Amino acid sequence: MPEFRHGINASVQETVNVPVKVVPAGVIALIGTVPVHHLAADNVKVNELVLIGSDTDARKYGGWMEAGKDYTIPEALSILYRMRKDYPIIMLNVLDRDIHKTAVVDESVAFDEDGILTLAHTGPMDAVVKHTSGAPTYVKDEDYSVDARTGTITRIETGDISAEATVKVSYDYVDPTLVESSDIIGSVDVEGKRTGLQKLRECYSKLGFNPKHIIVPGFDQSEEVAAEIASIHADLFSEAYITAPLGTTRAQMIDGRGADGTINFNYSQDGLYLCGPHASVYFPDIEDRKLTPLATIVAGVAASLCIDGNYAESFSNKDVPLVLDSELDLSFDYTSSTCDANLLNAAGIVTMGHDFGRGWFVWGNRGCSFPVSTNPTTMNGASRMGRIWRETLLRMYATIIDKKMINFWLNRIVAIGTNLLNEFVSNGNLLGGKVWLDEDRNLISELAFGHLTVSTETTTPPAIEHIQIEHEETIKYLNTLKLGGN
Repeated sequence: MPEFRHGINASVQETVNVPVKVVPAGVIALIGTVPVHHLAADNVKVNELVLIGSDTDARKYGGWMEAGKDYTIPEALSILYRMRKDYPIIMLNVLDRDIHKTAVVDESVAFDEDGILTLAHTGPMDAVVKHTSGAPTYVKDEDYSVDARTGTITRIETGDISAEATVKVSYDYVDPTLVESSDIIGSVDVEGKRTGLQKLRECYSKLGFNPKHIIVPGFDQSEEVAAEIASIHADLFSEAYITAPLGTTRAQMIDGRGADGTINFNYSQDGLYLCGPHASVYFPDIEDRKLTPLATIVAGVAASLCIDGNYAESFSNKDVPLVLDSELDLSFDYTSSTCDANLLNAAGIVTMGHDFGRGWFVWGNRGCSFPVSTNPTTMNGASRMGRIWRETLLRMYATIIDKKMINFWLNRIVAIGTNLLNEFVSNGNLLGGKVWLDEDRNLISELAFGHLTVSTETTTPPAIEHIQIEHEETIKYLNTLKLGGN
């Protein structure tokens, strides 16, 4: 017997048209080393995904640069947050003070007139301070205090250490030079715990999005690390950026693209960008200039374009005011195909240009799949747009998995893709395209098995990489002259 009803009720019917939600495209993944002795204990994260959203977060979890020490994460964060204040950055530190440490035994050092001594190394742990004779052993927080960040020990006046005394100090110190390529590459243990680059595979499940720009400054100069970056970035729908080793010449960079190359440049993939040389940048933390990987700067430019919604815009010919000089003296001329910068571009290498009255800028559109491939996706704008298009569709279609295969849902699939296409066309990131269900690609046998193929095609506006001026000198405009007398 049907349920008795007297009155009115309502139900909700899902609409075919759905709003467009583009995947976050400006997220940078930064893998490297943090000076963990700078941080509060609760802020020390090892092989954990840490989402950084501001320069204050960068200090909290990334620490400060130290002169003479290559802590790669604070260096990169210093550059990025001076380029732009609102980068979303997934930080992954692999430096573990319980592993990456070096022991010092009986370092002899004297307190100065202010009661402070400076150790040979910052980041001291478990310091033991003794009289030069070996006894007594002084008591921390009664006779002295330790500042791990600066590597200094301060004498407590009420303690037993004499003024300006010389003491022997034994300690372990945080040593970033002990971090190896294997720490960066990472692994998956028997319990399924991921470390290093492998941890990036957890970004979507833990954060709700994948990084779109991967940098591993300093460590990417290792061929083993570069190979892992090349392997993992496509799985995450990400772009990745690699810098040539410090000291590499222009000729060595180009030779590195060949089979006999000896540097980290022998790859051919869309979305992987080989950068060089290093850039000279001033760092307030150390009050000095330092040569820093160009990949960090190029990734920052690309991510900034994405944050502004300019997904298809090339990072080439964009100013980088932080750059003060280049590691190499490269020639640059817009009109010359044989200047150093364009010779690097012709080999699929992104570099820098410097023009009179302008300063430094990124120069080069192509990923390392060029020149073997001349497909439009060798250009960074088209490659990036394709990744964003594909992943956005995948994420939007996820809610349709396991729905009944009826016309309503088939229409909805096409509508979702068409709405996304129209959004990208309207904001200038695509010129046009199409989303459809091709009968030839959806055979009855496949449909019966629950398999559906959605066909899409798009056209990304290419970068205007070259302008050819064709000029003809003619006499036909001489008739504009006013001849004769009054």
